[in-house]
Amino acid sequence: MGWSALAVPLIAQDAGVGALGVFAEARRQFEADEIALMQAFADQAAHALENARLYETIRANEERLEREIRFAQRVQSALLPTELPKRLKGVDVAARFTPARELGGDLYDFLAPEPNSLAVAVGDVSGKGVPAALYSAFAGELVRSRTFRRRYTPERTTPAGVLASMNTILHERGLEEYYCTLTYASFDLKRRTVTLANAALPYPIRCSREVCEQIHLPGIPLGSFAGATYEEVSFDLAPGDMYVFCTDGVSEAFSPSGEEFGTERLISVIAEHRHESAAGVVAAIFAAVEVFRGDRAQSDDMTAVAVRITS
Repeated sequence: MGWSALAVPLIAQDAGVGALGVFAEARRQFEADEIALMQAFADQAAHALENARLYETIRANEERLEREIRFAQRVQSALLPTELPKRLKGVDVAARFTPARELGGDLYDFLAPEPNSLAVAVGDVSGKGVPAALYSAFAGELVRSRTFRRRYTPERTTPAGVLASMNTILHERGLEEYYCTLTYASFDLKRRTVTLANAALPYPIRCSREVCEQIHLPGIPLGSFAGATYEEVSFDLAPGDMYVFCTDGVSEAFSPSGEEFGTERLISVIAEHRHESAAGVVAAIFAAVEVFRGDRAQSDDMTAVAVRITS
């Protein structure tokens, strides 16, 4: 009496991952067809083990990516302002940002570089997802650094100057496949004026006592061409004036039938709610887009910022 054994290797991706063995309770010679059958079982087992290993690797990577994305969302939210700069009176500001994916390329900020002054910036980076979010974070920091620079230099920084400076820095980074559209508005609450410059963001909307319409102010996207310059336009401020800035994800939202929300519909919503608070206007814009879009998925990042002069 004795026993016999047959072992065949488990090979996956040209590497041994184990062995498959069988035992017989008698001494015998295994036949060729038995060996072939065992090898077939071994091949199937090796593939199963490799698939299980790959699954565990993919699951671990997915969990890591989910943690990183959640953290990136927290960072992106932390970079956006949640309230108006303190000590500013006579102005009401509200904003809302909804990305189309986990992370978005829109940005906004409102800053008080000097007493009785408010700088508002709204931007949109080309593309979506993580690359756009990284580019957006960099552009947002440029807005802040260029805005607060006036505290330390004798030259007064203008909205057009801020955009030109940002364009130079972004273009020098050599990321030609990315660019940023951005509107920059400087509110002088003491002199009762606002000055705006625009780098290809959808035109801002101004509501005064007489009219509610777009401010036609063209410009070249930031980072696209070296040496770009930007025009400015100024308006006097009066109580009740409303300025609204939106990225193109608002006006270019689509209904289930493929109709575009459009600028005229946006102006109509703003005009209808112009006497409400800034938060009320922003909420009305998003509510109108949501109803218009119906069950159609959001296709682009959406940002709206409203500035209301209260006194």
